[in-house]
Amino acid sequence: MLFGADLELDPSVFGWPNTFPFHELSSFGIVGDVLGRGGYLTGMVLLATGDGHLHDDVIWLLAANPDPTQPRPHSLDRIRGAVRGWRRAADLAPLAVLC
Repeated sequence: MLFGADLELDPSVFGWPNTFPFHELSSFGIVGDVLGRGGYLTGMVLLATGDGHLHDDVIWLLAANPDPTQPRPHSLDRIRGAVRGWRRAADLAPLAVLC
């Protein structure tokens, strides 16, 4: 499911838990990019159980703001990636059920 408009993820507004293992992030990981430069939630992939009900696992589609330290044209476009998550842990979980 792609959203009609991206949901901005401002690192100063959406804090991560203090126990989040920042030191274990890959320098190429989308989560590190979003934490460092901000970004957007652009959509999600909903998964179903064998009987057709929504599974708790979800794949979040993210886009990090461009990295100005990269050479052109890479410094002009958002960096995109996917992150595994769980509906039960998401503030927007009720929206996924309604879709």
